[in-house]
Amino acid sequence: MPYNIWDLGDVHFKPEGARQLYDELYESIIVPLQDQHEEVDAFVFLGDYFHGKVSINSDCAYYATKFLIDVLELMGDKPVRMIKGTKTHDYNQLNFFRFLQNDSRNFEIVNEVTEEQLFDDVVVLYIPEEYPVNWQEYYSQYLEDNDSYDIIFFHGMMDFAAHSSIVIESERQVHSAPVFPADYILERCYVAVGGHVHNWMTYKGDIHYTGSFTRWCFGEEKAKGWIQLSYDPEDGSHSIKRIKNKLAPTYDTIKLSDIWDGESPVEDLVNELNDLKDNKNLRVKNDIDRNEETKATLAVLREHFADDNTLKIDNSGQMTMEKIKSAEDNFEFVKEEGIEPHIAIQKFIAVVNPKLDITEDDILEIITKPSKVSKIKPRRN
Repeated sequence: MPYNIWDLGDVHFKPEGARQLYDELYESIIVPLQDQHEEVDAFVFLGDYFHGKVSINSDCAYYATKFLIDVLELMGDKPVRMIKGTKTHDYNQLNFFRFLQNDSRNFEIVNEVTEEQLFDDVVVLYIPEEYPVNWQEYYSQYLEDNDSYDIIFFHGMMDFAAHSSIVIESERQVHSAPVFPADYILERCYVAVGGHVHNWMTYKGDIHYTGSFTRWCFGEEKAKGWIQLSYDPEDGSHSIKRIKNKLAPTYDTIKLSDIWDGESPVEDLVNELNDLKDNKNLRVKNDIDRNEETKATLAVLREHFADDNTLKIDNSGQMTMEKIKSAEDNFEFVKEEGIEPHIAIQKFIAVVNPKLDITEDDILEIITKPSKVSKIKPRRN
């Protein structure tokens, strides 16, 4: 009989909008949990429950505690686990919730790597975000010496998702945190579910990031929500169901050139922006040449919308057409048919860091050097 485990990651409670976030959580999770709690076998929080340090005297602390109590009351004596996330988000604040632990609840806070017999036939490993000097040595007794786990719950970075901290604007990557090889993790479990990456991501159908529950900034236009995991210990088969947070605020980004030709009256542009906002957050990125008319138009927009927190005029990424053309010329080599990878890499380095002295032969030696492949451990029967 498969187990039904609800997984929630990257809630990011913070002072701004704490009540709205609670309302989203209540509608998306508590309402269905009220109807389905008898069928839910465990509930796992996957880190970054908080966005930063929180005053105990704040609405943020109140609503964060209230939501957790809502979950605990509905789960009764079934397992509820709370994994610590990034140190610059959760800090040590999860320990505050220890007052909610009692004999009638099955609630644990996980601050360091821990294995557990979650059910009679299911062994799990919890990997909160920690910062060892040598992660292979630190996790060796869990990831090298033991048999495979049924499930690994984690907060942190896998190699297949390592680029996300660059492209997702709201993520903070702590550089001392380990980046786990995904295939290495999969050799030791049937399925892994984790937090930290704010977009929904899946690797080989066996590693799943829940994504962040809601939106609170630009750059996160993709769907938000949480995961229901179904796991059968008989054969390790599993499936996930992604539940969308339908109340997540909308943050859209458009280019200035999409709505302004550089000549139309600024009044028309103001009206256009008012229509586009339509009760959502909107960012306008300037991609038009920085001339006097553009500067004057942007100044009028900033003054007109000075008291509107839902509109942002972004001039930071503005580039002249000459700069864009220069960039295109510098990387024209990528279009060359049949170019060898080591030659392309050397040309790229020559553009971005011309002071770095590395030859094509050096690069060829690096990328063709055999890599060490860890021995795959047999799955549990």
